[in-house]
Amino acid sequence: MTEINEKNEAPKKSVYKLIGRKEILALSNRTSAMPYGVYIGEDGTETLFNRCYEPIIQRDAKGKNIVKASGWIVHKHQAWFYDGAFTGKARVHMASVVMKAFYSGEPLTKLMINKR
Repeated sequence: MTEINEKNEAPKKSVYKLIGRKEILALSNRTSAMPYGVYIGEDGTETLFNRCYEPIIQRDAKGKNIVKASGWIVHKHQAWFYDGAFTGKARVHMASVVMKAFYSGEPLTKLMINKR
């Protein structure tokens, strides 16, 4: 069965290579699961948040110990991965790149467009 995005189009296969099909489908169907930015804690902990600024998932400063995040996140900085200029497809693509980097322990700084 071919999965479709919000415009009833099958996602490009290159996106599937970034993270798994289930994750792409979840991202394209649920904006609450799409990372919009990251909270950075005093100790370097990184917590991805969605467009409603709700925490999604968190990892420690070493990029390990990934856990589901919830509630208020105390942070020193916050940064974003895309803005209103990104279209739906571009947002899904960026979200997949962010998730791949997050799960593999890669730094997210190169993906940030704005940081406070």
